[in-house]
Amino acid sequence: MNTKFIPFEWWQEPPKYFITYYGDILFGRVVKQNNDGSFYILTNNNAQEFQNRNDENKYEELCDKISDISIIKGVVPHLNYADTQPPQSVSTSGEIYSKLFVFGAGASRYCIFDDEKETFEKDFQWKPPLGFEIFHRNYSEIIDKYKEIKTFIPYYINHQKDIEATLEAEWQDITSCYNPSLLLRHTQVMFYIRDLIRKVSEETIRHFNNNLYCLLMDKLNRYLCKNKNERFILVSFNYDTILDHYIQQIFGYQYNNLNDYIDTVNNKVILVKPHGSWNWGWKINKEKIQNSSLYSYITENKLTLADIYYNLISNFAFYSWGYEAMLNEKQIGRYKPNRNAISTLSNEKINNSFPAILMPYRNKDEIMMSYRMFDASRFLVNRIKEIYLIGWKGNERIFNKHVLENATGAEKIIIVNPNPDEVIKNINIPFKGERITYSSFEEFVTQHTF
Repeated sequence: MNTKFIPFEWWQEPPKYFITYYGDILFGRVVKQNNDGSFYILTNNNAQEFQNRNDENKYEELCDKISDISIIKGVVPHLNYADTQPPQSVSTSGEIYSKLFVFGAGASRYCIFDDEKETFEKDFQWKPPLGFEIFHRNYSEIIDKYKEIKTFIPYYINHQKDIEATLEAEWQDITSCYNPSLLLRHTQVMFYIRDLIRKVSEETIRHFNNNLYCLLMDKLNRYLCKNKNERFILVSFNYDTILDHYIQQIFGYQYNNLNDYIDTVNNKVILVKPHGSWNWGWKINKEKIQNSSLYSYITENKLTLADIYYNLISNFAFYSWGYEAMLNEKQIGRYKPNRNAISTLSNEKINNSFPAILMPYRNKDEIMMSYRMFDASRFLVNRIKEIYLIGWKGNERIFNKHVLENATGAEKIIIVNPNPDEVIKNINIPFKGERITYSSFEEFVTQHTF
């Protein structure tokens, strides 16, 4: 591709908004084009450092590289539908957030104990899946609902049933060249995961009483009744709502919106879900989708994420640029659909909402929660005394850097995992406190005392 194919105005000041078909909006200007047609967009927050450097590496290190001009769906001088109000700060009235609990997939997968455990493991169709189980034949009822998923499964099997590696490789292909059919399939996987985890959550809660989440929440409730100034932070990387259900049952909370999860005034326990939840999403006006289901409308019209985020949702946050720059390893800012516009959804609203879940990528580490919830997780951990890592591998870069590193003064770190050394290696944070390990969720909940 020759330089003439890049419109002249893309190179000029003032900076412009470059809308990618996969949903990110970049703000800046083109500063270089390669012989293969790829080009670099310099975002404003890196402009000064870029100007001060003379080496060629600055393009890769400080810019967004676009490999295919077709990836850019549009270039506009300004954006509509912008939310300019930054999130409200999370306040406390002197209570001590003393314990931090982090739950990964292993906690939900093995949440049933005692005499119901064998039935759950052997005969129950809707067990919460680990990554390699996500397309198990147990879930054929939902796989059949999403016909396009069947073209994804062989690709996933060819990646040794490693869902994180599979989705990461597919996302790299989506962002490196214009492939709207692959992006559409990727979006369909998101709908599949939401429906699967919804079914898993509801059926597990309905059919089994001996739930370790329930027992753990009961223990925490009794502890907090005796230690009235203490507060706990719970972080779940799971999309399921099994933990959410028992928090509400035991403590009497109601999660009607995302602020309810982090109500530091009324709740002794706050719940943070960095990767989203099956019952979270962006609501879509039915008139926009012509009274069909959102999934059908997206599929029939072959919509890209840009179409969905900026035509259907039509809500992004100007302040998302600063958050995304902070989270990005290159500190490159970009605009995202407004995380603060995510709603909790009743069953009747699910079909007309776009899922707010972060797909389980290997390296594409982002957040899928309100920015206020993210701030709560960052700012409330500085006096944590005990950290509990339960069924979690410890490989979430953003969480480790922006949350766990603020809790290095913890006096104890309790790891509930058959491979605790792997967890410590993945976290890569020099905790100085006492280390305690449990091999399973059941062993921890039934034996640990608070």
